[in-house]
Amino acid sequence: MKRIVLTIITTTLALITISFLLTLETRLSLSYNSEGNYFDENSATVYSEQAVIVYAILSILFLALTTFLTYLTIKAFKTKKKMKR
Repeated sequence: MKRIVLTIITTTLALITISFLLTLETRLSLSYNSEGNYFDENSATVYSEQAVIVYAILSILFLALTTFLTYLTIKAFKTKKKMKR
């Protein structure tokens, strides 16, 4: 049961991490003006350059958490195999 829960949580966190990294990459590629804003004419949305820092921090935190939970999941699967022997 523990292995299933760890696998689900790790997969969910990996998807969240990927979404933050993709958003970060998209925001980094925008051409901001001198005030640090980007205006999207199609959706009438203004993006702030300061949000890039927040997305970078969230990406790093979620990547570290995902890596740690991946380690715990692999460890849980290995200990289960040793117990069967």
